[in-house]
Amino acid sequence: MANRCVPVGGDPVLSDTTRIVLRPSGMAMVSSSQNAEPPVLAPAFTFGSRVIGSAALYLRFEPRWRSARRVDAAFLLLDPMPGSLPSTTDVPIEAWRVGAEWDGASLTWLDKPALLPPQSQALARSTPPSRLRIDVTEIVRYLKEHPRSDRGLALKAPAMDAAGASFSSGSSGGEGPRLELYVQL
Repeated sequence: MANRCVPVGGDPVLSDTTRIVLRPSGMAMVSSSQNAEPPVLAPAFTFGSRVIGSAALYLRFEPRWRSARRVDAAFLLLDPMPGSLPSTTDVPIEAWRVGAEWDGASLTWLDKPALLPPQSQALARSTPPSRLRIDVTEIVRYLKEHPRSDRGLALKAPAMDAAGASFSSGSSGGEGPRLELYVQL
């Protein structure tokens, strides 16, 4: 699960951690096919589609991890969009921290902030449709230690095939992106 090896039946986190689930306070999807057009929050985010082109999802969360003594684990979760076309290709997705302030109402592919390390990677699969779980622990730990550099997280993926992998934005059913934290208080 999320690039973590655990014994069969084991948990990917320590049992004495507190689980916190955060919904985005800001969200925008941009793609190379949009160029200079501001994004519209669609029912789904699609990564890896040649039609949409290279894509990036920008997310901002309330920093509830700052008061924790320690961040044991952090996962960014996206649920598959029901009824979306399956892809025969796995889509490589990278998670980064955002390097500058951004506004979801005016963010464009041509005018998007740089993405900075630390970063992590995952594979999105749409056959069968499955939840995308990206381990962003190192990114969240960095943001905890450097709160003035917290401008959110971004996921990016190249164009791969016709369908790509689609995930629910939460705007019209389904659960949208969320950050799942396991912390020591």
